[in-house]
This record gives sequence, structure tokens and C-alpha cells, in this order.
Amino acid sequence: MWTIYRHSNDPLLLPLDSLRWAKLDGFNLHRASLGGVDLSGASLIRADLRGADLEGVNLRWAVLIQARLAAAWLAGANLSDAILTGANAVDADFQGATLAGAIFSGADLSGADLRRTVLFGARLDCLGLEQVRLGGAVFDQTTIWPADFNPLDHGALSVH
Repeated sequence: MWTIYRHSNDPLLLPLDSLRWAKLDGFNLHRASLGGVDLSGASLIRADLRGADLEGVNLRWAVLIQARLAAAWLAGANLSDAILTGANAVDADFQGATLAGAIFSGADLSGADLRRTVLFGARLDCLGLEQVRLGGAVFDQTTIWPADFNPLDHGALSVH
């Protein structure tokens, strides 16, 4: 049994042994405390994770299509190979996160903090990149950027 504490003060009780590969589509996890939890492979399609504490969480292979991640705290999280197509991650904090292979196509990252992230093979054809903080983020030749965006101008570092 998992108990997730949320902003609304009514805990969410889930009859699950693990949150790995859990189906949490559309769940209200606004300001939930999930720091350090293993959510690898979880389906969080259209889930409300605004302001959630996801520090150090494992979201590898997670599906976050159209998830609401505005102002979420994902510092140090592992989002390798996660699918965030169409997600709203405005002002989200991804500092030090691993985003290798993550797909952000059509997502809104306006104001997001991607400093010191690993972006190898990430697909960043998304909205709001001009407002994203990329200082110290590392990318390689497999990272996909919009054609008119130069990550070097925003402090990202190319690693070959």
C-alpha cells in the first residue's frame, strides 16, 4: 500500500506494492511529496504534478504525455528515455537531472531550469527554449534542438 501526501491534505491511498510501471494517468498529484520514489516506467499521462516534489525520483521510461509539471521540483531526477510530449513544464526545476533520450516534443519548458542536466540524445523540439536556463547542461550530436536554436548561446556545453 502506498500513501501519497498532496496539497489538498487528503492522502491518496494506492493498493500497490510498488510505483514502478504504475498506471497513474490523470491522477491529481498537485504538490505531492514523491522525492526519491521509483516511478520507472510509470504512466502519468495528463497527471497533475504541478509543484510536486520529485527530487531524485526515478522516472526512467515514464510516460508523461500532456502531464502538468509547472513549478515541479525534479532536481537530480532520472528522466532517461521518458516521454514528455506536450507536457507543461513551465518553471519546472530539472537542475542536475538526467534527461538522456527524453522526448520533450511540443512540451512547454518556458522558464524551466535545466542547468547541469545531461541531454545526450534528448529531443528538445519544444516551446519556450529561449527562456530556459541551460548553463552547464551537456549535450551531444544526437540531441535534437529546433533548427533556429543554438544551445551554446545559452550556456550549454557540447560533448563529443
